Amino acid sequence: MSIDGGRAHIEGAGLDADLAGVDLRATILKDVKGSFDAPPGALTQAGGAANGKALFASNGCVSCHTYKPAGSKATVGPDLDKLATYAKQAKKPLAPFVQESIVSPDAYVQPGYPPHVMPSFASLSKAQVDALVKFLTKGS
Repeated sequence: MSIDGGRAHIEGAGLDADLAGVDLRATILKDVKGSFDAPPGALTQAGGAANGKALFASNGCVSCHTYKPAGSKATVGPDLDKLATYAKQAKKPLAPFVQESIVSPDAYVQPGYPPHVMPSFASLSKAQVDALVKFLTKGS
C-alpha cells in the first residue's frame, strides 16, 4: 500500500482511494474494535505474554501488523517480528521502545510508513501495556 498526495494505492489489487480528509486512525479503530474475541477477563487482568496476546488481538493490532506469535500477517504497519531491529534503528532499548510505540506511536515512525496512522493506546492500563510489551518482546 502506498499513500501519495491523499490517494492510497494497493499494489497488485488495482485499488485506489481518495483519502483526503479521512481519519485513518478512526477508520481503523472503528473497523477492528470489538472484532476479536478474548477470553473473559483477559482485557482487565494483569498478566504476561498470554494476556498480551489476547490484548494484541482484541485491540486490532492483528489487522495492521505481521507478528508470528499472534498468527497475524497484515502489512499496513511495520512487521513486529522485526521489533529488535527497529529499536536499534531508533537507538532505544527494546522494551522501552515497544512501550513508547504503544502509547506514543508517532514518537518514532519506522521509515517507509506514514506518520499519524497508528492510534495511541495510552488509554490502556499500565498492566495491559506491560502485558503487550512482554508479549511483543518475548512472543507467546
